[in-house]
Amino acid sequence: MTAFYITGGNSGLGKGMVNAVPEVHEVHILSREGKITSYNFLDLDLSKVDKVSEFKFIFDSKITNAIFINNASVLGEINKFGSLSSQSIIETFNINLISPMVLINSFIKCVNSSGISGLVVNITSGLINYPMSNLTSYIGSKLSLHNVTTLILQESIKKIKMFSIDPGLLDTSMQKTLRNSHTLGSNNYFQKKYKENKLKSPIDTGKK
Repeated sequence: MTAFYITGGNSGLGKGMVNAVPEVHEVHILSREGKITSYNFLDLDLSKVDKVSEFKFIFDSKITNAIFINNASVLGEINKFGSLSSQSIIETFNINLISPMVLINSFIKCVNSSGISGLVVNITSGLINYPMSNLTSYIGSKLSLHNVTTLILQESIKKIKMFSIDPGLLDTSMQKTLRNSHTLGSNNYFQKKYKENKLKSPIDTGKK
């Protein structure tokens, strides 16, 4: 049996991934809002790093494999540096980078001590390859997590596999926020892609 731990698994892409897991496996949803009664919901606010550091992955004797999918993320403020609030920068990096790193570290420790195999999947963003002004906190935190993934892989940790994946342009509330942002100007890349019908269903994408 495989144990799945998925952050932000109560909506969008995360919900699609949760729905794709066969019923024979164990699913744990790490999220700060909403409860899905048919799965094990674990109340965890990734903006609170002190609480995240206390979280423990638990694998009982039935578990032979464990998968941690780091899916949750936030845009933060859409504005130029010098106009951002300090709290927004801290929260964006806590949710998108610091807490995922803490959880990955804890996951690897627990997998190693349990003698099972583990897989870490980090959901990244295509924007890490296309720097865009006014999104520095979001892109910077996502790019940093991608680089962290590469560095951990170089450590060749036994029984641990890890990779980052860009799900592409999804029709989510985050995309809607980007489309409606006046800060990104009239030549809005996200508005253009929406009008060209280039957005994919997050639920369908998650199931893949």
